[in-house]
Amino acid sequence: MYFAAQDQWHESLIELTTILNEWQSAKYETFQLTLDRLLCDSARALLNLGFPDDARQLYEKAIEQNPNNPDACYGAALCFKGIGNVVKARTMLEWAIRLHPDYAGTLQLDGSV
Repeated sequence: MYFAAQDQWHESLIELTTILNEWQSAKYETFQLTLDRLLCDSARALLNLGFPDDARQLYEKAIEQNPNNPDACYGAALCFKGIGNVVKARTMLEWAIRLHPDYAGTLQLDGSV
C-alpha cells in the first residue's frame, strides 16, 4: 500500500493485483488486510487512473464482502458520479454518510446531499 500513499497508481495496482491473485494463501498471512479493503484500494487506483466503471465494479464487490464499509460506499458514489449516474451516486453517498458521518459535505451532486 506504499505506492498508493505516494500516489503511484500503476505501481499500486500491480502490487494489489499480486495480493488479490494470491488471496487464498495471502489472507492467512495478512491479518490486518481484508478482502474488502484490498478491493477498495484497487478500485481507488483504477479510479485515479481514469477507469471509473472498472473501479465501480470493484467497489461493488467490496460492498458485497462488507456492506458496512463506508469507504466502498463512498468510492462507489465517486464512480457513479464519474460515469454520470447521479441518482446512484446520491444513494451510495447517503449510505456512506450513514456509516461514516464525516463523509457529509465531501461530494457535491447537483447542489444536493
